[in-house]
Amino acid sequence: MSKYGYNVLSITDRTHFYAHTAKLQPTAMLFYSHMGGTAQEYAAEHPNCAVILRTWPDGTETLLKSPEQWLDNVSKDVPANLYLYTCNEVGWSSSLIRWHIEVMKLAIQRKRRLCILNMGVGQPLPEAWADVRELIELASKHRDLFIVGLHEYAGAVI
Repeated sequence: MSKYGYNVLSITDRTHFYAHTAKLQPTAMLFYSHMGGTAQEYAAEHPNCAVILRTWPDGTETLLKSPEQWLDNVSKDVPANLYLYTCNEVGWSSSLIRWHIEVMKLAIQRKRRLCILNMGVGQPLPEAWADVRELIELASKHRDLFIVGLHEYAGAVI
């Protein structure tokens, strides 16, 4: 399996896409919510690939919803084998961490997979990782449910 995957916005040539990813054997693939059916199909055909469904918008407005409201909304009609993308590049804050811990606890109860945090450039600073001990412990204990999303340009060593 490759350590590479893609953010899939659209597929213009399905045959080429499937042939290419069959050779690549990606570890993870991210599909946007308008491609939910394709994400479900891909996950069914590639059970060893972590297929992530990103519901947009997914900025700070995501955190305005309670964890229960958010999880109810994004998981509606989505099979449990897909990972749900929590938010994208919203910065680092204690409220972000608390929100994630609460949504993770709900996801454990409901057996829902999540791709959490998804931080961008320079987030977090190395010394800030100490603030997320509970989140990291939950993610480590439930590796079948959680992926900690770090963009390829994130500045952290965990």
